[in-house]
Amino acid sequence: MKKPLFAITAVLFALHAFSGCTASKDNAASDKTCEPGKEYHCQCVNKDEGTHVCADDGKSYEACLPCYGDEVIGDDTPPYVYDYDAATEYPDEDTGVSDAGPGAAACGNGVVETDEQCDDKNTKANDGCSDTCKVEGKVLGTGPCPGLPVHVWGSAVTFDATTVGFPNSHTSSPTCGPSGMSTSGAAALDRTFAVTAHKTGSLTVTTSKTTVDHLLVYTSKACPVANPLTYEGCAYDPAKTSGQTLSFNVTSGETYIVIVDSKVAQGAFTISFEIK
Repeated sequence: MKKPLFAITAVLFALHAFSGCTASKDNAASDKTCEPGKEYHCQCVNKDEGTHVCADDGKSYEACLPCYGDEVIGDDTPPYVYDYDAATEYPDEDTGVSDAGPGAAACGNGVVETDEQCDDKNTKANDGCSDTCKVEGKVLGTGPCPGLPVHVWGSAVTFDATTVGFPNSHTSSPTCGPSGMSTSGAAALDRTFAVTAHKTGSLTVTTSKTTVDHLLVYTSKACPVANPLTYEGCAYDPAKTSGQTLSFNVTSGETYIVIVDSKVAQGAFTISFEIK
Protein backbone atom coordinates (compact mmCIF):
# COMPACT_ATOMS: atom_id res chain seq x y z
CA MET A 1 0.00 0.00 0.00
CA LYS A 2 1.43 3.36 -0.97
CA LYS A 3 2.18 5.94 1.73
CA PRO A 4 0.56 9.33 1.37
CA LEU A 5 2.73 11.94 -0.36
CA PHE A 6 2.63 14.28 2.64
CA ALA A 7 4.07 11.49 4.86
CA ILE A 8 7.07 10.95 2.56
CA THR A 9 7.67 14.70 2.43
CA ALA A 10 7.62 14.91 6.23
CA VAL A 11 10.20 12.10 6.55
CA LEU A 12 12.56 13.74 4.03
CA PHE A 13 12.24 17.09 5.80
CA ALA A 14 13.12 15.49 9.15
CA LEU A 15 16.18 13.75 7.70
CA HIS A 16 17.34 17.00 6.13
CA ALA A 17 16.90 18.88 9.38
CA PHE A 18 18.86 16.21 11.32
CA SER A 19 21.65 16.30 8.77
CA GLY A 20 21.88 20.11 9.06
CA CYS A 21 22.21 19.97 12.85
CA THR A 22 25.05 17.46 12.60
CA ALA A 23 26.98 19.62 10.14
CA SER A 24 26.62 22.69 12.37
CA LYS A 25 28.00 20.81 15.35
CA ASP A 26 31.01 19.61 13.36
CA ASN A 27 31.70 23.12 12.12
CA ALA A 28 31.61 24.48 15.66
CA ALA A 29 34.10 21.84 16.79
CA SER A 30 36.45 22.62 13.90
CA ASP A 31 36.71 26.22 15.12
CA LYS A 32 38.86 24.92 17.98
CA THR A 33 42.58 25.13 17.28
CA CYS A 34 43.67 23.06 20.25
CA GLU A 35 42.35 21.21 23.28
CA PRO A 36 42.05 23.56 26.31
CA GLY A 37 44.56 22.74 29.04
CA LYS A 38 46.65 20.45 26.86
CA GLU A 39 50.37 21.06 26.34
CA TYR A 40 51.65 21.37 22.79
CA HIS A 41 55.16 21.46 21.40
CA CYS A 42 56.50 24.82 20.20
CA GLN A 43 59.77 26.21 18.92
CA CYS A 44 61.45 29.60 19.32
CA VAL A 45 62.89 31.43 16.33
CA ASN A 46 66.37 30.67 17.71
CA LYS A 47 65.44 26.95 17.45
CA ASP A 48 65.12 26.37 21.20
CA GLU A 49 62.43 23.80 21.99
CA GLY A 50 59.57 24.39 24.41
CA THR A 51 55.93 23.75 25.28
CA HIS A 52 52.85 25.94 25.56
CA VAL A 53 49.41 25.27 27.03
CA CYS A 54 46.20 25.65 25.04
CA ALA A 55 44.04 28.42 26.53
CA ASP A 56 40.45 27.94 27.68
CA ASP A 57 39.06 29.34 24.44
CA GLY A 58 40.75 26.57 22.44
CA LYS A 59 42.06 29.12 19.96
CA SER A 60 45.09 30.67 21.64
CA TYR A 61 48.08 29.56 23.69
CA GLU A 62 49.92 30.63 26.78
CA ALA A 63 53.63 31.50 26.67
CA CYS A 64 55.98 29.11 24.91
CA LEU A 65 58.48 28.28 27.61
CA PRO A 66 61.36 28.98 27.68
CA CYS A 67 61.46 31.34 24.69
CA TYR A 68 61.56 34.58 26.74
CA GLY A 69 60.13 36.98 24.23
CA ASP A 70 61.23 35.36 20.98
CA GLU A 71 58.82 34.70 18.17
CA VAL A 72 57.34 31.24 18.52
CA ILE A 73 56.71 28.61 15.86
CA GLY A 74 54.20 25.93 16.90
CA ASP A 75 54.93 22.55 15.33
CA ASP A 76 51.55 21.07 16.33
CA THR A 77 49.56 24.07 15.14
CA PRO A 78 49.73 26.68 12.37
CA PRO A 79 52.62 29.17 12.82
CA TYR A 80 51.87 32.17 14.99
CA VAL A 81 53.67 34.84 17.03
CA TYR A 82 53.41 35.16 20.78
CA ASP A 83 54.52 38.57 22.03
CA TYR A 84 55.63 38.07 25.59
CA ASP A 85 57.52 40.26 28.03
CA ALA A 86 60.06 38.07 29.79
CA ALA A 87 61.23 40.88 32.09
CA THR A 88 57.71 41.14 33.50
CA GLU A 89 56.93 37.43 33.65
CA TYR A 90 60.30 36.27 34.95
CA PRO A 91 62.05 39.22 36.66
CA ASP A 92 64.59 36.99 38.38
CA GLU A 93 65.81 35.42 35.17
CA ASP A 94 68.88 36.70 33.31
CA THR A 95 67.21 38.42 30.40
CA GLY A 96 70.18 40.63 29.52
CA VAL A 97 68.52 43.72 31.01
CA SER A 98 70.64 45.65 33.46
CA ASP A 99 69.55 45.71 37.08
CA ALA A 100 70.63 49.35 37.14
CA GLY A 101 67.39 50.43 35.51
CA PRO A 102 66.12 51.56 32.11
CA GLY A 103 68.77 52.81 29.72
CA ALA A 104 71.67 51.51 31.80
CA ALA A 105 74.38 49.49 30.07
CA ALA A 106 74.47 45.75 30.70
CA CYS A 107 78.17 44.86 30.90
CA GLY A 108 78.95 41.44 29.49
CA ASN A 109 76.13 41.13 26.97
CA GLY A 110 78.45 41.69 23.99
CA VAL A 111 76.78 44.97 23.01
CA VAL A 112 78.75 48.16 23.69
CA GLU A 113 76.22 50.51 25.29
CA THR A 114 76.37 54.11 26.51
CA ASP A 115 79.56 54.89 28.48
CA GLU A 116 80.98 51.36 28.13
CA GLN A 117 84.57 51.45 26.89
CA CYS A 118 84.31 47.86 25.64
CA ASP A 119 82.16 44.73 25.97
CA ASP A 120 83.64 41.35 25.13
CA LYS A 121 80.61 39.19 26.04
CA ASN A 122 81.87 38.36 29.53
CA THR A 123 82.54 39.94 32.90
CA LYS A 124 86.05 38.55 33.36
CA ALA A 125 89.03 40.77 34.08
CA ASN A 126 92.53 40.63 32.59
CA ASP A 127 91.41 39.88 29.03
CA GLY A 128 91.58 43.40 27.59
CA CYS A 129 88.11 44.40 28.80
CA SER A 130 87.47 44.44 32.56
CA ASP A 131 84.56 43.04 34.54
CA THR A 132 83.08 46.56 34.47
CA CYS A 133 83.66 47.02 30.71
CA LYS A 134 86.69 49.28 31.02
CA VAL A 135 89.68 48.94 28.68
CA GLU A 136 92.70 47.10 30.09
CA GLY A 137 95.70 48.37 28.16
CA LYS A 138 98.45 46.21 29.65
CA VAL A 139 97.01 42.79 28.83
CA LEU A 140 99.30 40.87 26.48
CA GLY A 141 97.87 39.58 23.22
CA THR A 142 95.66 42.64 22.68
CA GLY A 143 98.05 44.68 20.59
CA PRO A 144 98.23 43.41 16.99
CA CYS A 145 95.54 43.91 14.35
CA PRO A 146 92.60 44.19 14.54
CA GLY A 147 93.67 46.17 17.61
CA LEU A 148 92.39 46.55 21.17
CA PRO A 149 88.76 47.84 21.00
CA VAL A 150 88.16 51.26 22.57
CA HIS A 151 84.73 52.96 22.47
CA VAL A 152 84.56 56.71 23.04
CA TRP A 153 81.30 58.43 24.08
CA GLY A 154 80.83 61.84 25.70
CA SER A 155 83.72 61.73 28.15
CA ALA A 156 87.42 60.91 27.89
CA VAL A 157 88.55 57.29 27.94
CA THR A 158 91.88 57.09 29.78
CA PHE A 159 93.87 54.01 30.74
CA ASP A 160 97.42 52.74 31.26
CA ALA A 161 99.07 50.77 28.47
CA THR A 162 102.48 49.52 27.39
CA THR A 163 104.45 48.38 24.37
CA VAL A 164 106.44 45.87 26.44
CA GLY A 165 105.77 42.33 25.25
CA PHE A 166 104.03 43.43 22.06
CA PRO A 167 105.22 42.96 18.46
CA ASN A 168 106.88 45.40 16.11
CA SER A 169 104.08 45.36 13.54
CA HIS A 170 104.16 48.72 11.81
CA THR A 171 106.52 50.93 9.83
CA SER A 172 105.00 54.29 8.98
CA SER A 173 105.41 55.71 5.51
CA PRO A 174 106.31 58.47 5.00
CA THR A 175 108.22 59.13 8.19
CA CYS A 176 106.60 61.42 10.76
CA GLY A 177 108.11 64.46 12.45
CA PRO A 178 110.30 67.46 11.68
CA SER A 179 112.88 67.23 8.92
CA GLY A 180 116.04 65.51 10.03
CA MET A 181 114.37 64.16 13.19
CA SER A 182 111.44 62.22 11.77
CA THR A 183 110.79 58.54 12.48
CA SER A 184 108.96 55.61 10.94
CA GLY A 185 108.76 53.54 14.11
CA ALA A 186 110.41 50.66 12.30
CA ALA A 187 112.97 49.95 15.00
CA ALA A 188 110.75 49.35 18.04
CA LEU A 189 107.51 47.88 19.36
CA ASP A 190 104.03 49.34 18.87
CA ARG A 191 100.42 49.17 20.14
CA THR A 192 97.30 49.18 18.00
CA PHE A 193 93.87 50.43 19.13
CA ALA A 194 90.58 50.11 17.24
CA VAL A 195 88.77 53.27 18.34
CA THR A 196 85.03 53.52 17.67
CA ALA A 197 83.50 56.98 17.89
CA HIS A 198 80.01 57.37 19.35
CA LYS A 199 79.99 61.10 18.71
CA THR A 200 80.83 63.21 15.66
CA GLY A 201 83.54 65.77 16.25
CA SER A 202 87.29 66.05 16.78
CA LEU A 203 89.00 63.12 18.46
CA THR A 204 92.11 64.00 20.46
CA VAL A 205 94.54 61.22 21.33
CA THR A 206 97.00 62.09 24.10
CA THR A 207 99.83 60.02 25.53
CA SER A 208 101.50 60.95 28.80
CA LYS A 209 103.49 59.69 31.79
CA THR A 210 106.14 57.99 29.70
CA THR A 211 109.82 58.21 28.88
CA VAL A 212 109.39 56.24 25.66
CA ASP A 213 110.07 58.27 22.52
CA HIS A 214 107.16 57.48 20.19
CA LEU A 215 104.90 58.69 17.40
CA LEU A 216 101.13 58.54 16.97
CA VAL A 217 99.45 57.65 13.67
CA TYR A 218 95.88 56.96 12.58
CA THR A 219 93.97 55.56 9.62
CA SER A 220 90.26 55.17 8.89
CA LYS A 221 90.96 52.04 6.85
CA ALA A 222 90.97 48.47 8.14
CA CYS A 223 93.81 47.62 10.48
CA PRO A 224 96.88 47.28 8.24
CA VAL A 225 98.65 43.96 8.71
CA ALA A 226 101.28 44.66 6.05
CA ASN A 227 104.05 47.20 5.95
CA PRO A 228 104.65 49.95 5.20
CA LEU A 229 101.73 51.62 6.95
CA THR A 230 100.26 54.47 4.93
CA TYR A 231 98.58 56.67 7.50
CA GLU A 232 96.13 59.57 7.23
CA GLY A 233 97.59 61.59 10.08
CA CYS A 234 100.54 61.45 12.46
CA ALA A 235 102.11 63.32 15.37
CA TYR A 236 105.73 63.29 16.51
CA ASP A 237 107.50 66.11 18.33
CA PRO A 238 110.93 65.03 19.60
CA ALA A 239 110.86 67.90 22.09
CA LYS A 240 107.92 66.29 23.90
CA THR A 241 109.60 63.58 25.92
CA SER A 242 106.62 62.62 28.11
CA GLY A 243 103.91 62.27 25.48
CA GLN A 244 102.38 63.23 22.13
CA THR A 245 99.04 64.62 20.93
CA LEU A 246 97.13 63.78 17.74
CA SER A 247 93.75 65.21 16.70
CA PHE A 248 91.51 64.33 13.75
CA ASN A 249 87.84 64.47 12.77
CA VAL A 250 85.63 61.45 13.43
CA THR A 251 82.09 60.42 12.57
CA SER A 252 79.78 58.69 15.00
CA GLY A 253 79.62 54.96 14.37
CA GLU A 254 82.94 54.78 12.53
CA THR A 255 86.07 52.94 13.75
CA TYR A 256 89.60 54.35 13.42
CA ILE A 257 92.93 52.61 13.89
CA VAL A 258 95.30 54.47 16.23
CA ILE A 259 98.88 53.25 16.68
CA VAL A 260 101.40 54.16 19.35
CA ASP A 261 104.76 53.31 17.79
CA SER A 262 107.97 53.47 19.78
CA LYS A 263 110.98 55.05 18.07
CA VAL A 264 113.70 53.03 19.76
CA ALA A 265 112.92 51.95 23.32
CA GLN A 266 109.84 50.30 24.80
CA GLY A 267 107.83 50.95 27.93
CA ALA A 268 104.62 52.03 29.63
CA PHE A 269 102.42 55.05 28.92
CA THR A 270 99.01 56.50 29.70
CA ILE A 271 96.70 57.13 26.77
CA SER A 272 93.52 59.17 26.53
CA PHE A 273 90.84 59.41 23.83
CA GLU A 274 88.32 62.29 23.89
CA ILE A 275 85.84 63.63 21.33
CA LYS A 276 84.87 67.32 21.40
